[in-house]
Amino acid sequence: MPVIHPEFANLREVFVNSYPKSGSTWLRRLLANTLGCAVGNFYDDDPPQFHGPVDPENRLIIRKLHYSPGLAMHAGLEAEVTQRLRDGYHVFLQRDPRSVAISLYHYSSSMRGGRDLASFLRARFPDYVSWVRFGLERADLVLKYERLLDPGNRVVYLREACEQIVGRSVDAALVQGAFDTLEFAKLQQQDPHFFWKGKADSWKEHMSQEHGRIMHDLLFDFMLEQGYEKDLAWWQHLPLKAQPIPCA
Repeated sequence: MPVIHPEFANLREVFVNSYPKSGSTWLRRLLANTLGCAVGNFYDDDPPQFHGPVDPENRLIIRKLHYSPGLAMHAGLEAEVTQRLRDGYHVFLQRDPRSVAISLYHYSSSMRGGRDLASFLRARFPDYVSWVRFGLERADLVLKYERLLDPGNRVVYLREACEQIVGRSVDAALVQGAFDTLEFAKLQQQDPHFFWKGKADSWKEHMSQEHGRIMHDLLFDFMLEQGYEKDLAWWQHLPLKAQPIPCA
């Protein structure tokens, strides 16, 4: 059962929740570096860590989790998770599901089970909408991964998010400093296994018409609703054969 490390039991918990491989690790670090607070995992009691200067005004700990009700990985923990999400501050991070699919297939080589990408998509993504819908409907704040990649607006976007979390003004220089420290190229050098591309549209390089049609059939209505796609024939513009996705 997840527990709160005693040394940090009096800190307010901020949860960064997402579907796996949506950018929650990066966002957790960005928030913590900007606000000068600790980061920790939800699923263990390892001591939280600080990755930058500490701001004593922000008595927060930023925790990452991947949660949606009914998942086997949370069996027996739903009451605990739900209560802590309610008591803390729940941030949900959303990403284009096509990018999620490619990133997850790359990272989760052990989950492939010998399946090609088409089989992986059919097996993994029928539950995507219900998982994400929970976060969209229940979170205190919803952010989009793609807007964190936009160099022209990302500082303003993250600054506004931080201000909503702490309820006071946040210096834009702190936000810019967090992005400078956590540039994706630097993260890739530190851990190329986990941080692969960090691009908004990398799915176009690795998704064929076959893969696109699968995602279209499963998720087009949701992608349309969320502003990720509006072209009914988008998948037909993909190549017949796409670049293979290496194992992480």
